[in-house]
This record gives sequence, C-alpha cells and structure tokens, in this order.
Amino acid sequence: MLSHLRTLNLLKRVYYLFHNLRFQILDEGLTMRISSRRGWALLRQHSVLLCVVVLAVLWAGVYLTFRQTLVSNQRDQVKNSVNLGLLFEETTLRTIGEVEKSLFYLRRNIEASLGKADYHLLVSRQDIISETIVQFAIIDATGIMRATSASKGPSKPIDLSDREHFRFHLGKETDSLFISRPVIGRASGKWSVQITRKFVDKDGAFGGVVVASLDPVHLANFFTAIDLGPKGAISLIGLDGVVRASGGGNNAGVLALGEDLSKTPLFDRMRNDSDGSFAYQTEQGDRRTITFRRVRGQPLIVASSFSQTAVEMDAYKTLSAHGSFAALLSIIIIAVSVRGAKDQLRLSFMQSRSRRSRQRALRSAEQLRLTLENITQGIILVRRDWTIPVINRRLIELLDLPEDWQRRPPRFDDLIQHLEGQGEFEIDPAPAGVMPAAHWMEPGTAPTQATYERRRPNGTVLEVRTTTLPGGGFVRTLTDITHRRRAQAEVDRIAREDVVTGLANRRAFHEVLERHGTATPYVLLYLDLDRFKVVNDTLGHPVGDALLRAVGSRILASVRDEDVAARLGGDEFAVLLTSYGTEDAGRAVAERLVRRLSQPYEVDGHQIIIGVSIGLAIGPRDGRNADDLLKASDMALYSAKAAGRGTYRVYVPSMDDEVREKRKLELDLRRALSNHELELHYQPFFDIATRTVLGFEALMRWRHPERGLVSPADFIPIAEETGLIGPIGAWALLQACHDALAWPAETSVAVNVSSVQFKTGDVYRDAVAALSASGLPAHRLELEITESTLMEQGDATVNVLRELRDLGISISMDDFGTGYSSLSYLRRFPLSKIKIDRSFVMDLENSPNVEVIIRSIIDIARTMEMKTTAEGVETPQQLELLARLGCHIGQGYLFSKPRPVTEITELMAAWMKPPAQAA
Repeated sequence: MLSHLRTLNLLKRVYYLFHNLRFQILDEGLTMRISSRRGWALLRQHSVLLCVVVLAVLWAGVYLTFRQTLVSNQRDQVKNSVNLGLLFEETTLRTIGEVEKSLFYLRRNIEASLGKADYHLLVSRQDIISETIVQFAIIDATGIMRATSASKGPSKPIDLSDREHFRFHLGKETDSLFISRPVIGRASGKWSVQITRKFVDKDGAFGGVVVASLDPVHLANFFTAIDLGPKGAISLIGLDGVVRASGGGNNAGVLALGEDLSKTPLFDRMRNDSDGSFAYQTEQGDRRTITFRRVRGQPLIVASSFSQTAVEMDAYKTLSAHGSFAALLSIIIIAVSVRGAKDQLRLSFMQSRSRRSRQRALRSAEQLRLTLENITQGIILVRRDWTIPVINRRLIELLDLPEDWQRRPPRFDDLIQHLEGQGEFEIDPAPAGVMPAAHWMEPGTAPTQATYERRRPNGTVLEVRTTTLPGGGFVRTLTDITHRRRAQAEVDRIAREDVVTGLANRRAFHEVLERHGTATPYVLLYLDLDRFKVVNDTLGHPVGDALLRAVGSRILASVRDEDVAARLGGDEFAVLLTSYGTEDAGRAVAERLVRRLSQPYEVDGHQIIIGVSIGLAIGPRDGRNADDLLKASDMALYSAKAAGRGTYRVYVPSMDDEVREKRKLELDLRRALSNHELELHYQPFFDIATRTVLGFEALMRWRHPERGLVSPADFIPIAEETGLIGPIGAWALLQACHDALAWPAETSVAVNVSSVQFKTGDVYRDAVAALSASGLPAHRLELEITESTLMEQGDATVNVLRELRDLGISISMDDFGTGYSSLSYLRRFPLSKIKIDRSFVMDLENSPNVEVIIRSIIDIARTMEMKTTAEGVETPQQLELLARLGCHIGQGYLFSKPRPVTEITELMAAWMKPPAQAA
C-alpha cells in the first residue's frame, strides 16, 4: 500500500506537468496561427512523448514498490527468526538443565547406595517424572538395562550395550553429558532423545549409565502458540547433523525427526559458523531462508526457517493489486493522451471544445485528489525551492499539523521549524548547529531513495520513505508502523523474560551483570526459597507458579526501580543492587527480603508460608566477572542454608575452605560404612512408676580414624544433604535389631528415622529387611520421627507409617512441643508415643508454666491412648514431678548416659529387677 501511494504521488506530479504543458502548446499554436497540418504534427509528437513518460514513471513506481516490499518483508522475517532462535535456545537449556538435575539425583543415590540401591524405586519416583521425560532408566557396566520407569514393576533386563548412549561413556575418564540421536526405546517403545551420564561403583570404576529419555516433541510443541512466520519451522540439530526435534509450519519445511543432515550442503553451512542466516531450496522446490545458532554450552544447533516463497507471495499479491490499478490508469492515460491530441487539434478551430477538455482534466485531477486523501499513508511533494504543492490529510493527521495547511501548504523549512517547536525531534534530534530541515532532507545531497524510522513524542513510530526527483525536490511518504514495532518488541521481550514471573531470565540477568563492569562497587543477592518444593508437591504446579509470581512482586516492591531482579530457574532468584557500594547497605536489603518473603501468602484460597535463604556478594571485590560473582554468592547461599535457612550470609574467602572441608568430610563418610567406623550407642528409657528398663534408644556415633569420635550434629546433616542418610539409616536399623536380640524378650529398641529417608521411600523396605534378617519381633522395634517429617511429607508419610504400624512396629514423635505442635498430627498419624522435649524438663523445677504445659501434653496423650516419654531427666526432683504429673517413661543422665553395646548387659544387670520382685 505504501508503494501504491508513492506511485500515485508521482502520477499526480506528472499529471500537473502534462496539464500545464498541454495548454502551453495550445497557446503557442493559437498565437502563431499555425496551419492545421503543422499543428497536428506538433500536438501528436508531444502527446506521444508525454504518454510514454507517464507510463514509464507509473510502471517504474509499481516495480520499485514491489522490490521494496519484498526486501522489507524478507528482512523483518529474518529478524523474527533470529529472536525465535534465541527463545528456543533458552527453552532447550532450561529443559536440559531440569533433566540434568534428575540425572545427578539418580547418580548420587546409586553411588551412595554402594551397589545396594533398589533401581526400580529410584527411576519410579514421582518427583523426577514429568511430561517431558518418556522414561528414566539405569544401565549397568555390561550394558544391561536394570530398571526403567516405563515398567510398573521390576523390568526385564534388556541388552543395550550396542546403543550409542551407552558406548559413548565406555573407557572415558571424564564426566560428560551425552545427548543421543532420536531413537525408539526398546523399553518405552517411543521416540526419544537419550540424555545420559555415567556413574561409578564403590571402587571408582565405571559402574554404568543413568538415562533420561527426552520426548523430542515437547521441545517443538512449545512454539505451537507462537507465530513462526510464513510456513515457519524450527528444529534442534546435533553437531553430528542429526535432527533431535522439529516442529511448526504445518509440516512445511519441517525436518524429519532423526534425519541425518551431516552430508548435506545445508548442514555444511551450519557446521562452520556459530550463528548465521542463509537461503536454500528444498527438494520440493520451496525456496526457504534458515537462521541458526549454536546452543550455549551444548553440542546442539537451533535452526528456524521460513518460506521465501510464502514471503514473496505477499509481495506478489501487492504487485498484482498495484499492477491492476496501474493497468487501469495506463488505459486511462492512453485514452486521455489520444483524446488530448484530438482536443488540441479541435481547439485550433473550436474554443468551446477547449473548455470541455479543460473540465475533463479537472475531473481527473479531483479523482486523483480523492484517491490521495483516502489512503492510509501520509504523502508530501516538495519542490526544489522547498515549496509544497501537494500534502494530503493523512500526513496532517500523523504529524498533528494545522488543518488549513492542506489547502495552503507552507514551505518545507517552515514545516520543519513548526515540528521542532512542538518538540517533534527531541527523541531523534539533529546534530548541534545543523538546521533540522537540512539534517532530515537537504536537496542535492540526499540519496535517490532513503528510508528511516522516527519515534514521535506521543510514542507513535513512523516509517519515513523519501524518493528524490530528477529535476530536484522529493516525494516523501509516512507510514504508522507502531503496531508492527510493538509486536517485534514483544517477541524480543519473550526471549529475555521469565515466562512465569515476568522478571528477567537467567540469560538477560547474566548479560546485565557482565555489562555492569568494575567501575563502582555493587551488591549481588542470590535467593533460594525454602520449602517451595512442598508447595509444588502438595498443591500442584499452578499454585506453585502463582506463588513464584507473588514472590517476584514482593522482591520488586523491596528494591528500587534501578535495581535488577531476575528468576534464574526453579525457586532461585537474584537481585543486582546497582549503586549500593557497601556491605551494610546490602545487608539491610537482604534482611528486608528475608522478612518480607517469609510473611504468609494467600494463593488460590491457600495460606502458604515459606522462607528464603540469601547469599550476598560484593562486586568487584568478590568477583570481577559475572560467573565469579555468581559463584561467590552461591557459596554464601550454601552457608546460609547450612546455618538453618531463613537467613542470609555474606561471602568471605574462608567459605571456600569450609566447602572443601565439608567435601572431605563427605568423602570420609562415604568410606565410613565399608570401613565399619559407624557404631551405635544405647541410652535406656525407664518405666517411671516401677523404675524398670523398657528399652534402649539407638544413637549414632562415628569413630573417625583421625578426628576421633565425631558428633552426629556434624555428620548427620551432611548425610541428609548428600543422600547418604539412606544407606546409613538402613545399616542403623539392621544393627539395632541384631543388638536387641541379646536383650530380654520384652526389651524394645528405638531408632531415629530422618525425614530424608521418607523422601526416598525406603523406610518401609529397610524396616522389613532389618526385621527379617535379624529375626527380631516387630513389636520390639520402635521408630522415632520428628514433627518436621510429618509436615514436609504429608500423605505419603501417613501411608508408610500405617503400613509399619500394621506390621506391629511402634511409632513415636520425638521432640514434641518444639516444632509445629499441631494436635492434628496426633489425630491423623498412627502414633503410639510422644516424647516431651528436654527443654521443657530442664525448666520443670523452676517454671510453673512449664509444669502446666507438660501436664497438658500428658493429658492429651492419655486421652488419645498414647504414652509419654520425658527426655533429659537429670535430677530426682524432676523424676518425682514427672511421676506426679502422670508421665509414663523417663530418659536421661539420671538413669544413664548413652553406652556402647558392649556395656548394655552390665547396665541391665544393675537396673533391671527380676520379674517376681517387679511384681
């Protein structure tokens, strides 16, 4: 349409030239009184010449318009494809990152189990299964698949030693992520891309491969709701030339899944460059343009393409419309030319015919004026002397010019000065000392055709196209392209914005951090939400996403407009405080974020309470580039989590040593089981009324060859964090059951169970295995759990506890009163005993309020047919008060400290009474 208007504008100019020249010839002929024959030859010569000139200009305008439209459409589509490639790259990285987390989780559990893990239970866990993954599988060192999530029960061994994703890891010392070609899984029977990592056995040798089968359709389906352009397609291609995923375009130009492009000229172009754009032709004859880029840190290429043929079809449609219009005008021009020649001859004899011809010309001019006034582009014609013979209404509207200027146009320099007075060029100003009119278009210096975009103060974006005329002056058209630029800006925003929270994504935040430089100090806060996974598991991902948006809003409300907030992925956020240069200022913001983000949330009718841990680093003190600074803040975050979460820590260099020390302690702990360094000590618990031993609580100890006796407070958190608590807990159950066999028949043994053991789902299996291997009756085994276990695990824990109770195992709640202390736990969960925390017993003699609390706990337990155990009994006075309050069982240093198993026989001989005496 824009080129159409330009053509009409040129046509109007030619019309005026033709009109003036025609009457000039008439006046000349009448003045000189030429003969009719000589006059006919002169008029015929000028008419033919003018007709040729007009038609040439008309069709030249149609052709130029077509070429400009074609080039503009092609350029815009290439830019859109580049942005879509960036968006697909980010989606691919986020998907691979999530898969890698699951692979690391599987590998950690396998290596921690020292070859005793239940592979089927590992790959069947619901918290690692997603719609993205077809299956998880575990392949041993010989290439035999030992477990797959595609099977409901233990899977039949399948030989996969010939598979590429297994053979890749054979003989390699490095730990590399491998992304296979698309294959049909022998277990799942579905197309999938195998993403694998190796694991090692207890001796550090190659132990096998953990496999995540990624559904390739998932990656391409992300773009079903996005306009990929004319017959657009998008693909994920490995550096080996094999297509991993492909979609879009209604199958037009879509590469086939698993197609090998390694020997094609198409892939040769992509293999040699990190990114680029080029044209090619398919076997079906479709000419297409493809843009590609390497996926950051992965052996993959993102390629998006669109049909040049489809893009050209739009230009050809415009050409067809313009051509039809030009053909009609050509007929009119030829007819007018022929008619004009006849009129000129007749006017030499008849003045009346001259007047009628002039009226016809005026009618044609009016038709052309109406056409110009009803088009969507603004048009202005400027002569060499800067006068304006033509200016249409649309241009008056686009530039907010006075309406009477359409009837009496000003000079072009006066028009520019008027616009400058309105502040029109404040966004795109002319250089200092240069007149705006000369800057925007100086006759004689401008190119034949010039196009640029200009943003008006009211936000409107105008595309300005200028064509200089051979005799001086120029024709200019203005088109409102605001909507097109907003659509382009939206695509750019999607590529750099987190889709859930609307904050900057990891890529955008990393770029901002890199650009910040080292000129002035600044603060980086690395945030990790506490207990967010519980929300996702119990309330679902939609509620989890809504909670993430609420967290993002609170973060933005807690910082300034110039600061940058981002979601790095999962429940991790980051904040860049751009002009805070001191540690104290950063601490103040961190304290504010901890306080605000820990306040309750109302999400879809649910009241949710979470917390946040924050790591704080100062740039450039703690890192002179983005990666180093992120690493420093991540270490500070790790320290905040180790301190109990819900707080913040500032990075100090000594944290590196702490991490290395914990890593060394973790490695020693992995060897502790096989080296028999772990042992159990036992502390008795007594019937307060009869002073007889009822049983013993097993307490873990680590006799380190160099460090000596290591406190459980130092190594149990590490065991829980690394997943070693599973095999350690299983060993403790088995050892405690074996030791209890040597005790009297009714003496029970109590074993503490970590909440992490319930997450892995192995508590029931480990308890059954310990009872079966030792021969201990189930009623002599007691499992102690904490309130936090019930809070974090929910219904899954209830089911496991009920199954254990059905076996005859007793369940007791440890440290009652120090955690959530909700009475709903006593009603929902199958508990047989609650243990009153030692902090209450310690203050029992000095605080009447504590006595009231303990009495209430005992009364509640009695009502619900549960027994109570008081921990930390150290004085006879405490024992008497507890007996008077009705407490059943006592435990503490008043009776005995924890003793090795070798001293238990002697201890029982001193405390236990013969049955007859006890009666």
